[in-house]
Amino acid sequence: MLDRALITLPLTGARPIDSYDPRFAELADAVLRGRYIAAAEGAARLLGERFYDVRLLSYFLYGVVVEQGVGGLTWTLSVVRALADAGWQGLGPVQSQQKHIKASVRWLFDAMSRRLLHLDDDPQGRARFMEEWDDTSRAALIDAGEALAVQLDGLGDLNLAARKLVSALRTLAVAPPPPLVEPTPPPAPPTVEEEGEDEEPAAEEDAEEGYDDDDDDAYDEPADDSDDSFDEGSDHSFDEDAEEESDPSSEAPKRPAPPARADRPRLTAPPLAAAPAWGELLERLTLFEQLVEDGATTQAAVVADDIEDRLNHFDPRRYFPALFAGYYAALAENMSEIEEAWEDRESARWRVLRQLYQLDPERFRRAR
Repeated sequence: MLDRALITLPLTGARPIDSYDPRFAELADAVLRGRYIAAAEGAARLLGERFYDVRLLSYFLYGVVVEQGVGGLTWTLSVVRALADAGWQGLGPVQSQQKHIKASVRWLFDAMSRRLLHLDDDPQGRARFMEEWDDTSRAALIDAGEALAVQLDGLGDLNLAARKLVSALRTLAVAPPPPLVEPTPPPAPPTVEEEGEDEEPAAEEDAEEGYDDDDDDAYDEPADDSDDSFDEGSDHSFDEDAEEESDPSSEAPKRPAPPARADRPRLTAPPLAAAPAWGELLERLTLFEQLVEDGATTQAAVVADDIEDRLNHFDPRRYFPALFAGYYAALAENMSEIEEAWEDRESARWRVLRQLYQLDPERFRRAR
């Protein structure tokens, strides 16, 4: 286990370490690969030799958070606050000290925020975290985060990163831990729901009743509007009296009644529920900025090459699978009819509908 006793404040007797030391490259590579505990252990060995460099410290502190959960996060915030109180005294590197401090502490805050928002990606880590995540620890951590954000007020990116961390703490504070035994789910389509499952029914009710209270409703409105027009077309396109008087033999075969709202596939997903690959990309972007600021051009070039490769082959379905789950569920359910319609893509009707779709999506939706 990582030893917190390595960091004894105030920091005294610091030794300088060369930014081009190959041990830095090893730690950066471990972080790049998501091996945060290994990076923290390597940083701990150097800190034990009194190389009190803020870059090493940030790797060590984040490793403590990953390994030790709530207790590690509480201790880490207290260390950062104490260092800020002391004006970051005793921290290297001496050259461009403030620039390195801002970059490294910002990385630490961003990494902790992502960790909190994506705890579900690490079931064992989440279990350890939730063992201590009670009302007392919630309140204490949120208070500590807010105090740190106030303390860093005026430091631009650092203040913003601290407030993002507080936001992540608040988000986790209102999210109940997963039950030990999964309850029997209500009838619903087989869609991927990664986040915000408890809040979605209320959002759908709001959209049905015409409310527009928040941004989440804005995501749901297009799907609900489409559903409502579909209901209107199916429920009111035939008058009951007209059906009784009409000649059954002259009627075209009726389409099956549309499924009830609860049985239809969701056409929207929780807003930007990201896959772990998205977090990896963000970490690489942050690492690249750090390496550039450190003057580690060769390592930065390696990271930039990886980032460019990911961007050149960027597939949003890989990074945000939940966003497209509803679309593919609906497409699979109606594939026969849609495939038949696709065969008509060269027709005049298709071209006119496509023009209307591009010019006026709302009128396109109502077109029959």
